Amino acid sequence: MAIYRRLPRSSDSRFNAITAAKQKKDSTAAANLPTTAATNTRLDSVYTQFTAARNTLSIKRAESILSTSQKETLLASLALKSSHYVQVMNMHIAEGIFPAAYRAYYKIDTNSTAVPPVRTESDIVALAQNIVDGEPNMITAGGTAIPFPTKTVIKTLLATVVAKQNEQSLKKDATDAAEEALYNLNTEADAVIKKIWDEVETFWNEEPTEGLRRKSREWGVVYISDEKTTTITAIVKDSADATPIDAATITIVSSDEATTTDATGAFILKSGNEDAQVLRIEKTGYTTKDINITIVAGVAMDLGVVELVKVV
Repeated sequence: MAIYRRLPRSSDSRFNAITAAKQKKDSTAAANLPTTAATNTRLDSVYTQFTAARNTLSIKRAESILSTSQKETLLASLALKSSHYVQVMNMHIAEGIFPAAYRAYYKIDTNSTAVPPVRTESDIVALAQNIVDGEPNMITAGGTAIPFPTKTVIKTLLATVVAKQNEQSLKKDATDAAEEALYNLNTEADAVIKKIWDEVETFWNEEPTEGLRRKSREWGVVYISDEKTTTITAIVKDSADATPIDAATITIVSSDEATTTDATGAFILKSGNEDAQVLRIEKTGYTTKDINITIVAGVAMDLGVVELVKVV
């Protein structure tokens, strides 16, 4: 079994390594630091930049998720009201109040009694727009306004949906920009992390292997076995209704070892890591959950049921 050093591969593990080194440096007397003054200066700088970039991304991502959720709620309401409008119109036609030809004003097949599909965002917006544009022409041809839901209600809701679509697009652009800003810090972060780890290991290179690794881990150095000796299991469920959550991502933050849940919400993560770790569980639409665990090589760990809270 070989144990090797594993440099970070994700933003989370980079931040984890940088934070561990920063905290250890700040709590160690200058005379006892294993790192050089130049490296410490670079660490302080990249920590400040990386922290700010991560915070910005977190805020922008949360704003984007909220805006998307709000848009979906509005779209569902618009789809329902537009469908009801067409159903009422079809009732008028069935009762002989309107001729079937009136459907053409709404770009609906005159021989079809079905409500046009509202499966996609574009479907919903198109139907609502056809109602807003079509009713005045229908009235001009001799018809009367549909009483419920009214065209005005649909028009107002459509305008709100369009405004929310534009807002959501801007929120997404802001999130993309924040992700790029964080990504652009990776080169310097990787260089600083490697520099710290090299200097720390060199400083204690006359220690016994276990002593070197123990002291180096305090500075964020990650050691991992090429044999996955520990198995971590759990079932991930929705906190509201206990339904299994499929395709959630499970990651050990420090080493980027990862897996996903299956259709039953279960996962099996094999790890070559050990000691205190953070297990992160993520799924779009849910609040990220971090679990502090202690891995003992070769000892299986069952976390039972883990619940995620849906983002409202």
